[in-house]
Amino acid sequence: MILAKHGLTLTSDSPIPLEAMMAALKEVSVTFGPNLLYQVGREVPRQGKFPPGIDTVEKALGTLDMAYRMNHSGLPAPGSYKTEVIKAGQGKVVADTPYPCHYDRGLLTELLQKVNRTTSIQHDDTAPCRRNGGASCTYHIRWS
Repeated sequence: MILAKHGLTLTSDSPIPLEAMMAALKEVSVTFGPNLLYQVGREVPRQGKFPPGIDTVEKALGTLDMAYRMNHSGLPAPGSYKTEVIKAGQGKVVADTPYPCHYDRGLLTELLQKVNRTTSIQHDDTAPCRRNGGASCTYHIRWS
């Protein structure tokens, strides 16, 4: 119902207009809360386009921004996912995309746990946050 209200459909192969998607996600957040945004984000790696050969957390992190651009084919993809492997089993993602932080946490969880079930994703509540008017959100990643 929310998708249709914003002129969106999940059956189309054409790119989804970003403004309509942001409006729909905002309505989902207001109507249903952050847990549903998280679940919607988890669907992105299941349904979206990703480069082949992603079989480690390091490869998943290294291709995250490329996948973001692949899924916005034909449309501008504002912002980026800046990733860093700090050391073995520890990384960081700074997302300055227009997507809500709960959505991104869901996306990261699904993508990274697909290749390593031990992966944990923690939103950094001490860093700037888009939910509070910041330009980006930071996520700390750990895996074994």
